[in-house]
Amino acid sequence: MTQPNFREQALQGDAKAISILLNFQLQIHGLTAEANVKDGCLHIFLTSPATVPDRQNCLEFIRQEITDLEPQSIERVKVYGYLKGKKEPVWCQEFGLKFGAYSMLIASQAQDNNSRLSLPASQEEETPPLSKQFQRWPFVVAGILISILVISGLVFVGEKFLQQQSGNFEKIQK
Repeated sequence: MTQPNFREQALQGDAKAISILLNFQLQIHGLTAEANVKDGCLHIFLTSPATVPDRQNCLEFIRQEITDLEPQSIERVKVYGYLKGKKEPVWCQEFGLKFGAYSMLIASQAQDNNSRLSLPASQEEETPPLSKQFQRWPFVVAGILISILVISGLVFVGEKFLQQQSGNFEKIQK
């Protein structure tokens, strides 16, 4: 089976194909991922042999990968962080894939600060998907409008100041 076939199967919501694609990128960080789908929820089990998987970085990575993939029939993702040999997850978090879906912290325990997952440079430089770009446009418009208002205010105050100064100058000349 080739990687394009894995991607195609992952798009269909195949948990094994999603696991393989995730493991391809996670293995260099010493993590393994297993996945299964139940009732429209993709359960991803991340395991690290020595340190607790870093929740924030792992979730950011998984959320980016799964939302970019947009697998069919999957509405939610639940990610579990395991330390190898432990039966209970150290942390667990669930998030929705659809716009406006909820994100809920399920369980959390202290993490080892030495367990950091650094994302590949290619992931950090990618252009965000259009749905994320459209979510930002209200902030961009608001920033532009605020900038225009600030500049207009400064021009108005500067004009009043210059008028006042020119009035004072005329009084001095008389």
